[in-house]
Amino acid sequence: VLCKQHFIFLLTMAANTPNIRLTYFDFKGRAEPIRRIMAHGGVTFEDHRFAREDWAELKQTMPFGQVPVLSVDDTVISGSIAIERYVGALAGTVPADPLQAAKMDMIRDAISDMWTPFSATIRMADEDKEAARAAAMVKLNSALAMLEAQVAGTFFLGAEPTNVDFVFPCVMDAVEFLDHTPDDVLADFAVLRALRASALELPAVAQWIADHS
Repeated sequence: VLCKQHFIFLLTMAANTPNIRLTYFDFKGRAEPIRRIMAHGGVTFEDHRFAREDWAELKQTMPFGQVPVLSVDDTVISGSIAIERYVGALAGTVPADPLQAAKMDMIRDAISDMWTPFSATIRMADEDKEAARAAAMVKLNSALAMLEAQVAGTFFLGAEPTNVDFVFPCVMDAVEFLDHTPDDVLADFAVLRALRASALELPAVAQWIADHS
């Protein structure tokens, strides 16, 4: 039975729930971790997706000419990491302890650095991609070995998922999606493979993926 104070708290939270709208292309990309964080945390949001042909016009309305953007009532937030931070606070996937939050941010930066060499190959001529991605895989394997040493439990920071546990599987999916990369980039990293599986098996995340595959 809810006590009176807690019941009032729940009513106040419901009355103050912001209108949240996530805007991105009609594919996973940088928005997918954000979607999964909100799904996991039960955060209600509008998943606004647009077609590539609409981007040139829409780009002019973006604060920094890029997506994803998150509209929270009348406020617009740009940048995937900033958005992850905000929705993670709503979803309960940002640690309350500042030191743990800093460790989460450290891992987030490391994951971003892993993707950068692959991102640089996307607009390369086809004949140059194979060698460039092979070099990127060498860097990735070195980075994954260091990242695996940071895993503190089922998830990166222990027993409960934080933002980075939603980001990591999406970045690995993106690498594996590219031509000239292994089908399983984590084949030699058992701890990270298990973490990825645990993140995908979170009930709300698994349901989100099933509903949007």
